[in-house]
Amino acid sequence: MTANGRKIREQVLALLARKGYRPLNKIDIARELGLTGTQRNALRKTLRELERAGAIARIRKNRYVLPAEADLVAGKLSIHQAGYGFLTPETPGQPDIFIAAENIGTAMHGDRVVARISRDSPDDRPAVAEFLLCRAR
Repeated sequence: MTANGRKIREQVLALLARKGYRPLNKIDIARELGLTGTQRNALRKTLRELERAGAIARIRKNRYVLPAEADLVAGKLSIHQAGYGFLTPETPGQPDIFIAAENIGTAMHGDRVVARISRDSPDDRPAVAEFLLCRAR
């Protein structure tokens, strides 16, 4: 990654972490950061890399947020032969998240996915995810 790419990466992460941030699309992010021309190409590449790495998440209308702000968890999917699965979060120390068979979709065992948490269990049962988005195979 170039020095310009690293600088844009830091600016994007700082923007998304800012208090009062509302989700923006890439055009609005470029405008907010004051980027022009080739810097916008570097921004597109940086956004793709950050999304692939799970550092940011793309939500409705191609707007970007930090995963924790949108109740999203990134991790690796383990599917049981009965059809349900568990998401092992990339963040150490977090418990596995149960994913019902109907929410697995086209994801396969071992895929890196992003899931939205629908509820936390009051007892020792794992949290439950309501939908799943496959990031990488």
